[in-house]
Amino acid sequence: MGGLTNDVRRFWWAVLAIALLTIVTRLPSLLHPQAIDDEETYSVVANVIVDGGRPYVDAARRARAHS
Repeated sequence: MGGLTNDVRRFWWAVLAIALLTIVTRLPSLLHPQAIDDEETYSVVANVIVDGGRPYVDAARRARAHS
C-alpha cells in the first residue's frame, strides 16, 4: 500500500505545482492596469465561435473593428 500513497502524494504535488505555475504566469496580466490587446482579440473570436459564426470570416472583421 505504500506505493499507492506515494502516487497520491506525487499527484497532489503535481496539481499544486501546476496551480502555482498558472498563478505566477497569469499574475502580471491580472495586475496590468489596461486590457492586453491579444486577449481582447481572443475574446472577440471566442464569442463569435460560441454564437455560431465563422472565425476567419466573421471574427476577423469584428476583431479589427475593436482595435
